[in-house]
Amino acid sequence: MDFDVHGIYKDEKDYEGGFHTGDKNKPKVLVIDDDLEVREFVKLAIGDQYHIILCENGEDGISAVDSSVYAVVLDIRMTGKDGFDTYNEIKRRMPHLPIIFYTAYHDLKDPYEIMNQYRPFGYILKDGSYVRLMDTLRSAIDYYRQFLENQRLAIELQRFNSTLERRVAERTAELEDALARITQLSVTDSLTDLPNRRHFFTRCKQELMRVSRHSEPITLLLIDVDFFKGINDRYGHQRGDDVLVETAHILKAGIRECDIIGRIGGEEFAVLLINTDLGGAGVCAERLCKAVSSHRWASHGFPEELKLSISIGCCTAEKPPSRMNEFFKQADMALYCSKEGGRNRVTGVQFDPSLAEQS
Repeated sequence: MDFDVHGIYKDEKDYEGGFHTGDKNKPKVLVIDDDLEVREFVKLAIGDQYHIILCENGEDGISAVDSSVYAVVLDIRMTGKDGFDTYNEIKRRMPHLPIIFYTAYHDLKDPYEIMNQYRPFGYILKDGSYVRLMDTLRSAIDYYRQFLENQRLAIELQRFNSTLERRVAERTAELEDALARITQLSVTDSLTDLPNRRHFFTRCKQELMRVSRHSEPITLLLIDVDFFKGINDRYGHQRGDDVLVETAHILKAGIRECDIIGRIGGEEFAVLLINTDLGGAGVCAERLCKAVSSHRWASHGFPEELKLSISIGCCTAEKPPSRMNEFFKQADMALYCSKEGGRNRVTGVQFDPSLAEQS
């Protein structure tokens, strides 16, 4: 059996099938004494209550110690390895095993000095009476039984705590995943997987605050799918939803990773172009218009005759506006101009702070 540095059993399996040998109802007691008469006397005196293992020297006693032993009765003066060396070796291997010094040489060394130096479970003189030995041995057995029970309970508690910690960690991870999914759903358009209107404008406000510290130009694109109602009326709302999903893919593929895109209405999308002036925004918007109008819808299961276009309103602010709704309003006016001008086109304007002040 394995022990740690404190003599604690490392695994609950170490408790199974090994504490008793011989009569399983009797705790095993190891008697180490080089005097045959003493060994036979101890066996005769306590053998009816304990399973006795007799050893005639320290070396044999050390070899006989294992996890099934509940207590050791140890002579001090022996041939070969004496009781003190034997005691130290056993304690090195099994620090918590109770050992009782049983000696006839009370003048060998001061008993108090022995108790202080070695701290045995007991120190008993061989005076011909075994009553004190029986009492001390009974206390030692009770102590060790309780010690082993405490060890077993500690292992069970450790295993229970490990299981509980694992379950808590699993449950916490599940709750975190659920919260992440709920959070994602709350900010995502369920059809296109783009940020929804609320989240798009929240991110835009955050970006306006950031660029206000760096004086970077910023452009808002408002995008409308042309004649979308006709698609729903002719092909049905399911195909109309498919058109919106595919359009979202086209638009997202046509902008940079740093730009912000969202679906803000039925067939309306918006893009915030970061650090982009009106000229650069116009190039980007024209590219998006061309990508949609040249898209081969038939390859995605749509009728061959389906043609689609978008109109874009483009508003650029050289200095970020203080209010997002004013920025949006002027981009919306540009989008209106694109629709009125025949659709499938881009209209770009510079943000006018004076219009914002008048509203």
